[in-house]
Amino acid sequence: MLGRVRDLLRALVFSMAVLGCSRAKPAESPPPPVAPTPAPAPEPEPEPPPAMPPKHDPMSTWKPGATVTVQGRVATVIWQHLVKAVPGKQAAYFDLEEEGSRQTVVYWKDPPTCDGLIEVTGTVIEVRGAPKRPGAKPSLADESYSELQIDVATARCL
Repeated sequence: MLGRVRDLLRALVFSMAVLGCSRAKPAESPPPPVAPTPAPAPEPEPEPPPAMPPKHDPMSTWKPGATVTVQGRVATVIWQHLVKAVPGKQAAYFDLEEEGSRQTVVYWKDPPTCDGLIEVTGTVIEVRGAPKRPGAKPSLADESYSELQIDVATARCL
């Protein structure tokens, strides 16, 4: 009997060893919580588009005394125009960009230093005198012809 108890004890120890090794391991603790990803920073407000250039006034809408803004270039081919003296300013022949083949005279204090497109804003002035077209008959009145030109307040290179 003693032998039998010993066999039972061995079987019991063996069973406990087998059961202990095969028992499922306790569940691992869950990984620590991940800090929430911060919401992406809101995108910065887009910069406003550049200010729209001022409306360019067609020559057909000019009236003496009105303020106009036009684009053009200093003329390389000079047409015949009346020219007057504007104190402190110099005259320049100016090809209007949006007018096809129109030219006028502008009077500015300091001409821009660029060769390209120029935007001028100024006051429309009316210049009167005798016609300068070749072959035109002389007029009895000294000021039978007039042109609209621009006394420039601001000029900038574009």
